[in-house]
Amino acid sequence: MVIHQAKKNLIDFSIATDPRYQDTWFHETMAIIFQSVLKKVENGEDARVILTVPPRHGKSELATMKFPAWMLGKHPEWPVMVASYSGDLAVDFGQGTREIMQSSAYKQIFKTRLRPDTQAKGKWMTEELGGYMAAGAGGAITGKGFKIGIVDDIFKNREEAESDIIRDSRWDWYRSTFYTRQEGHTAIIVIGTRWHTDDVIGRIIAKQAEDEANNEKEYDKWTLIEFPAIAIEDEDFRKKGEALWPDKFPINKLRKTENTLGPYEFCTPSETPILMSNWETKKISNIRIGDEIIGFTQGGTKDGKRYNGVLKKTKVLATNSLTDYVYDIFLESGRKARCTRNHRWFTGRIEGAESTKTINGRKAYAPIKIRKSHGGPRLMFIEEPYENKLTEREKMLWNYLAGIIDGEGHIANSAIYISQTNGKNKPIVDKIRSVLKELKIDFNESITRVKDDWAPKVDFITRNPREVYRKLLRYTDLAKKDQVVDVLLRRSHQYIKEEDKVLDFIKGKKEKVYSLQTETGNYIAWGYASSNSALYQCSPITSENQEFEEKWFKSRSWDEVEALDTRKFATIDPGGKGLENDRTGIIRNYVDRQNKWNIKAMGVHFDSKELLEYIFKLHDEGFEKIGIEETVYLKAVEPFYKDVCIKRNKFPNIVPIKQPTTQKEVRIRGLIPRYSSGGIYHIENSCKDLEDELVVFPKGAHDDVPDALAMQNEIMESPVDEQREIVQRVQRAQRADQVAKSHGL
Repeated sequence: MVIHQAKKNLIDFSIATDPRYQDTWFHETMAIIFQSVLKKVENGEDARVILTVPPRHGKSELATMKFPAWMLGKHPEWPVMVASYSGDLAVDFGQGTREIMQSSAYKQIFKTRLRPDTQAKGKWMTEELGGYMAAGAGGAITGKGFKIGIVDDIFKNREEAESDIIRDSRWDWYRSTFYTRQEGHTAIIVIGTRWHTDDVIGRIIAKQAEDEANNEKEYDKWTLIEFPAIAIEDEDFRKKGEALWPDKFPINKLRKTENTLGPYEFCTPSETPILMSNWETKKISNIRIGDEIIGFTQGGTKDGKRYNGVLKKTKVLATNSLTDYVYDIFLESGRKARCTRNHRWFTGRIEGAESTKTINGRKAYAPIKIRKSHGGPRLMFIEEPYENKLTEREKMLWNYLAGIIDGEGHIANSAIYISQTNGKNKPIVDKIRSVLKELKIDFNESITRVKDDWAPKVDFITRNPREVYRKLLRYTDLAKKDQVVDVLLRRSHQYIKEEDKVLDFIKGKKEKVYSLQTETGNYIAWGYASSNSALYQCSPITSENQEFEEKWFKSRSWDEVEALDTRKFATIDPGGKGLENDRTGIIRNYVDRQNKWNIKAMGVHFDSKELLEYIFKLHDEGFEKIGIEETVYLKAVEPFYKDVCIKRNKFPNIVPIKQPTTQKEVRIRGLIPRYSSGGIYHIENSCKDLEDELVVFPKGAHDDVPDALAMQNEIMESPVDEQREIVQRVQRAQRADQVAKSHGL
């Protein structure tokens, strides 16, 4: 019975030949996929499968060793080729397969035997002249071709995948060397961790899309199977948010990993407006972990009844950035959006309504594809990201209205109610009426006479309050903003305002792009419903390779630091080229007599005047040196600095710091010895920005605050221990006398 099942099913074969093998539902799913691949080839068809699985989840063991051994048991005459980024790694896979086939358990299941004269680790044959060949990506392939071709991790790491030259080289090798070794109807299985949107998997997907758009008759039709480490939606065997392999990688471990790395793949450029939870917009490059933005639910069906999705507040769990090509999206409405090629947009489909999980199937989220037959897809428009600039009078009128609503208004789901008595308050009633008309706000007006009150009451009731609410949130300091947001969320069951057709999708230049991961798995970018940026979860930073360990973050209270004898040094790292747009890292360092650093840190956005004002604030706090990057100092501070110093009769000690020739990453890594030896203390509740950036270094979207901390090495001085200095002077004098006497001086 065991032998029969092992012959029939790959997963049973894996257990029979390796009693220690741990199988889970997703290992069984992969095994079924491989069995279906084999069946297709047996039936004279081609099979094409892309499989993305997180690292260390058993994909290579099953795909490159157990599956070839099982397949050769059934078809000993078939050649198998396994390729990886390294020929040595592929050889190791070949050795693993060979050892399985030479085991006593295997020989009880299958009659396939290896030829004794061809049993090298990476190249061997069966007695029926089938066999195994290992290949390294980029290397030559000699000898036979393959019936089953497996590409497992064609890139070694992210550094390789981020190299244009290496990506082009791997793609050329796949097409011109590997792909051309097919013999008849074949199966090609591409397995990997997604490091880059333009990797080999990305190019395979793009090639299929291009073939479909050109109405090619014969082209490879790929099935894409994704196993994210954390479920992004309800699946057959796990719920949204559950771990893929909880026994080995529990959800708390994965969440920590997720926060450490953040999303990486599908991104938008720095200026992308993101809808925040207060209905204002913020550039994606300025979003931080913990920020609250607007996401959405997709809706669905429950107990046979359909329910609508709604907008909801969601927290940002992780952020990241990389450099990639940015595409301009031109839409039928005249609007424009920008993103990387594979950024996924909400299709408007209800969760679980996808017809299939293949690339050809329609999904709730999908990248943009322009098809000749159907044109472009439609993006789901939610909210205008930008408003027209107001005149000073319009600003005044909107703020007047906000004040009236705070004092005399009532926020309701369907309207805003403003009530005034039309007696002594008649000038106010007239003013409200005039403001509503001038702002072109549609409203009803009703008059009722209150009992025992000679003056009638006037009620103003606005129509279409959504637009009024939105402008009140964005243009005024309305005290009832929270109430307004709650109303907008409650009434968001029809949040898609427009299905906006994509007319064109044009490739631009490479730029720095940013990505988010949120609790809801989505957000609003450029006014359109967008997916989270990284859904593959196949390249996490684990605690084993995190550079700055959280256990190094020692803390002291401010009271403890105040009790110490310290010297004060501040450093400022203005972010990037545009001071007004980028983030500025600021460090306050209180150096104690043991040469321990006691740190307050922050990341803020300053224009030139605000930066200058903050320098004087640091001076007033008693910082003896204030270090600032020299180029920014000369451009943004020095032109105003001297005049302001004379006017205020204050003269901060600014130390311009020349831009070092070493890379920023190297400078920041220079902090590791001091952190690991306990030489840095974080002052309680004062270092969140610093810690957020250190734990994701060097993969995070920002490192301005750690760089400001690294600048401390340029200006910091240890406090002088006066008592110790006196003792040392006495000792030096005594030694001098002794030397003089012994030499007769």
